[in-house]
Order: sequence, then structure tokens, then C-alpha cells
Amino acid sequence: MDELEEELEGLKAILMNDVSIERLVNDCEPRVRIDFRLDSCKMTVEFEESSYHSKVPEIEVAVLADELHHLDTSALKQHLIKTAMRELANLYLYLLYQAAQEWVQDNKVAAKSIDTSMASVPVCRYFLEGRCKFNEKCHNLHPSSAGCSNTSTGAKSDQPFPKCQDVPKVGKSDQDDSDATEKEKKSRMRTATDVISRIQWDPELSEDDFVLGYSDRFLGIIEKSFADFFWEDISTVGQDTLAIPKHRIQYFKYKSVIVWDRRVQVDNFFGSRGEGTTIHDLIRKHKELS
Repeated sequence: MDELEEELEGLKAILMNDVSIERLVNDCEPRVRIDFRLDSCKMTVEFEESSYHSKVPEIEVAVLADELHHLDTSALKQHLIKTAMRELANLYLYLLYQAAQEWVQDNKVAAKSIDTSMASVPVCRYFLEGRCKFNEKCHNLHPSSAGCSNTSTGAKSDQPFPKCQDVPKVGKSDQDDSDATEKEKKSRMRTATDVISRIQWDPELSEDDFVLGYSDRFLGIIEKSFADFFWEDISTVGQDTLAIPKHRIQYFKYKSVIVWDRRVQVDNFFGSRGEGTTIHDLIRKHKELS
């Protein structure tokens, strides 16, 4: 079995219903068309069989869900083309799937942060009372779509302090909601690199107590002891050394408990996502139960 057939069989075994592979036979060179089902998106990769390792494939991306209409598919396409160029000598098709999936997830989070950021700007209560003197320099919102003139335009009006009757004033509860939204926006999940560094250098943690699960191109999720891995520059290791790119890490376990999980965005190692539990909290509970 050649490398192309090997990778196509691997894709079907790992992705199952999330991938569709079609052979295109015509008068020209035989081609392969692969449709990947991503998170609310679809990615199509097409190439001539003979150019599998020599030419960047044709890549198209389509958004399938309305809530993702904001995604810049052209930027995703360029990202995938660069990934294909970098990995062309390897079995790169599953790497394209991973790169696309991670890009979509990252941009969904970024778009949500932008939305919550806009929602967190409070309405200027002094503007509503007709007493704001900062005009366009005001840090709060001067609504212009509620049947009132907007002082931020700088235009003169017969009423020096326009009144807005249709827009409710911002009370304490609204400000509290705004603060909570701002706090949530600033909460960013710590990375796999952060977890690795902490396990290596925290004197209270033992590498032998941790297991990580990583995605293999053909076998799916594989678990290995943290201590089995080489964590320095991956380009310097030999064939007999266990080392993986960090973006393939899906989760970390402390003994049998998952403490960091990329798939569901939970971090109970640092407490950056989830219930705020940290690894030291879990260790204390484990000691109390043993």
C-alpha cells in the first residue's frame, strides 16, 4: 500500500462519517476529492493522485451554520494552503483537517469575545439626561438609534442637551452584568505548553503522576505517560524518541482524572476555564480520600 492509500484508509478509520472520499476518473489524470465535515463548516480538498507529494492541493471552505457567517473563509483557506506547503512531504491530509478544526474553534472564541466586548460598553447616563459634555470623546455609549440626536456627531441642535426617552437608564444591575461580561471576556484558557512547563518545574508535581492523550493520524487518541515524552525542540530528536507537536495534545490527566481538556475547553489545572479548580486543589482532595 502506497502512502496515499495508507492515509486515505487512515482518514476513514479516524473520521468515519466526518469524511467522504471520491475517486474522479476522466480522460485526464485520476483525481481524489475529499470532503471533511468540520465544526459547522465543510472543507474540500482535491488533487491529482500523482501530485500527492509534489503539488499543493485545491482547497475550498464553506460555512454551514448561520452563527459562523462572520468567519473569514478566505483567511482560513490561506492558512490551510500554508499548512499544506509546509507538510507536503508528509501524510498531510489529516494535518489539514486538524489545522482547519483548530482555526474554526479559535475564531469562534475570538468572535464571541468581540461580541461580548461590544455588549459590555454601558450607555452613558449623562447623555440620557442631556448632560454629557464629552461628545465623541466619551468612553460610554451615546445611542443614536432610539429616536434622539447624537451629540457625538458634533452637529449643532436647537436643543443643546437632547433627551432620549426610549432608552432605559443604566442601573447598578446592568453595570454588574457588564462587569461580569468583561471578566468572562478576559478569561483565556491556558495552553498545553503552560501545563507542560508547570509539570516540569513545579516541585510539588511529579511527572509520573500525569498522563496525556494526543491525537494520532491513524489510531485516534493515544495515552502515554508524561514522563515518556521529550519536550525540547522536536526537530532535534531521533526516530526512537517519543515527541509530538503540542497542538496534537487533547488532554492531560492527573492519575485517572482529566484536569485539562482542549476538546471541551476545560482547565482544572490552572483554573482558567471551568469551576476554577486548580491542580493543587485536586491533589489535596486526592490525599484526603486516600
